[in-house]
Amino acid sequence: MRIVKNAAIAFVLGVGISASPVVSKANTIIADFNQNNSCGASLGCSGTGLLAVATLTDISGGVSVDITIKDSGFTFFQAGNPPMIGFQPTPTGLSGTSAAMNNLGGVARTWGLFGGFNSGGPGSFLAGAGYLPKANIPFSFDIVFTLTGVATSDFTANGSGYIMGLDMCRLNTNGDGCAGTGFVGGLLTTSPVPLPGALPLFATGLAGMGLISWRRKKKAQV
Repeated sequence: MRIVKNAAIAFVLGVGISASPVVSKANTIIADFNQNNSCGASLGCSGTGLLAVATLTDISGGVSVDITIKDSGFTFFQAGNPPMIGFQPTPTGLSGTSAAMNNLGGVARTWGLFGGFNSGGPGSFLAGAGYLPKANIPFSFDIVFTLTGVATSDFTANGSGYIMGLDMCRLNTNGDGCAGTGFVGGLLTTSPVPLPGALPLFATGLAGMGLISWRRKKKAQV
C-alpha cells in the first residue's frame, strides 16, 4: 500500500514540477526501395530484394537525406528530365549536396528542387530533387543533401502509398551501363513513436521522492 501511495505522490510531484507534458519523439524515418515496391517494368525488377534505403533525419530547420544503394546490380540514374527523386512535402530549399554529386561525371552539376514528379508506377509526387545539366550517368555513391523548411513528419504517402519515388538503373553484364531504367517507390519502414508525456513526469516525481527520503534520513541521523 505504501509503494502505491509513494508512486501516486511521485506522479503528482512530476505534474507539479512540469506544468506541460513533455513528449519525446524519434527524429529519423527510413524508406525502403524494394523490387516489389511498384517497380517500373523497364527497370527489370524480378524479385523482392532491397534496392536502396533512404534515411531522413530531422535537423535544425529541415531534414537531412541520405539514400544508399543496397543491391550492387543497381545504381541511381536520372532517367528523365529533373527531378530524379520525388516526395510529398514542398521544401523551401535544397543544400548540403556531397562533393561527388556536385561533380557527377566530371562535370559540375547543380542539384535543386523541382515542382512535380511523376514516376509512373509509384505515382505522382508534389516535388522532387534532381541535377542540371542533365546526363544519363549511372552512379552508385550515396545521394546526400538537406531539405529546408520541412520535417520528417511531412513525408506522407502519395496516392499510391509511397513516401518517395526514385529513378534507378539496372546494370548491364559489364557493369558500365544500364540494361534497364525505371522507377521504384519507397515505403515507410520506421516512423516516430511518441513517448507518453506522463512518463517523464513520473520519472521526475520518483527523483523528487528519492531526494525527500534522503533528506529525512539525514535529519534522523543528526
